[in-house]
Amino acid sequence: MTWLLPLAVTAAAAGLTYWFCARPMRRRAQCLSASAPPDATLDAHLRAAREELAGLRASGAQSR
Repeated sequence: MTWLLPLAVTAAAAGLTYWFCARPMRRRAQCLSASAPPDATLDAHLRAAREELAGLRASGAQSR
């Protein structure tokens, strides 16, 4: 009987995940919690991160 509550919580989590994420994705919509930027924005973020990393590596090499 002690396994009933964890089983119910697991079933509720699976049901809510399906209802709010999997079901909308089947309709070619996004999951409610998805906050992925558009592709152009993603490319800009990646470019900025690569430039920042190169700058950090260069400043680290200078400090040695």
